[in-house]
Amino acid sequence: MCAWCAEYASRRSLRQKHTGHRALAASIAAHAMWFHRPFRADEWFLYDQESPIAVGGRGLARGRIYNLEGQIVSVVQEGLFRKLG
Repeated sequence: MCAWCAEYASRRSLRQKHTGHRALAASIAAHAMWFHRPFRADEWFLYDQESPIAVGGRGLARGRIYNLEGQIVSVVQEGLFRKLG
């Protein structure tokens, strides 16, 4: 569940960097998650997501997932985008 949320949010974050294109095909090329502490995806958590760069059909997304105690999971993904049509 945690990985699905991270992947979904990363795509949205990366798409915001590719403005001006109505139709884009997107895929995640690489995905890494680090669980620094035990983490439960069936409890409330905050996902802080950013995409510092996206150029030439590629982009990087970084995320931090916090539970109520402030414990963290780190996420990094590389996305690939192609214009359709």
